[in-house]
Amino acid sequence: MSRLRAHLTYANVMATIAVFLALGGSAYAVTSISGSQIKNRSISARKVAVDTLTGREIRESSLGTVPNATQAQRSRRADTATNATNLAGQPSASYRLHCPTGLQRAADVCFETRKRGPATWPDALKTCARAQRRLPDAAELALVYDHSDASQSFEWITATSEDSYNTGATRTYSENAAMLLQTPTRDPVAAAIGQGTGGIISYRCVTSPTN
Repeated sequence: MSRLRAHLTYANVMATIAVFLALGGSAYAVTSISGSQIKNRSISARKVAVDTLTGREIRESSLGTVPNATQAQRSRRADTATNATNLAGQPSASYRLHCPTGLQRAADVCFETRKRGPATWPDALKTCARAQRRLPDAAELALVYDHSDASQSFEWITATSEDSYNTGATRTYSENAAMLLQTPTRDPVAAAIGQGTGGIISYRCVTSPTN
């Protein structure tokens, strides 16, 4: 007893009394309680600290739908669909290559369906340039002919050739403008007609498709 009295202090006594009162005046044995000894729903939510339960303690199948999850998922699907069909806020169709209004497309060239002219080669060049277009080259005009219903007569193309000839002691150069026609057998035939200012024939302007 003398040794017990030696360890008794005011603080020890008061702590013992406080524990006794907290337990309702009865003595409780401290034992280990397992999960199987706890009756379902016997512990209220107020006794479980917030955010202390993890996935291991929760049966996921017992959880209901998260509020607004369905709507949020729908919104995400809608956003994904919108983004899939729109680029920078524009529908994907606006990024497809197309020809200006009134022009028809043949592979990678847009051409005027109606011929212009007749005109000289320099005038044809200038007219197409003013329209922000150009005269076709031989391959482009051949494509135009392939997309036409019947064989086509001569039209101007961009190609030129240079002839040289002697006039006494002086060599003279003459630029020839080229043209292309399509025979009844649908074969394109190129030709030059002397100096570019000399011939007057029909033509059409072309341009490249854009998006």
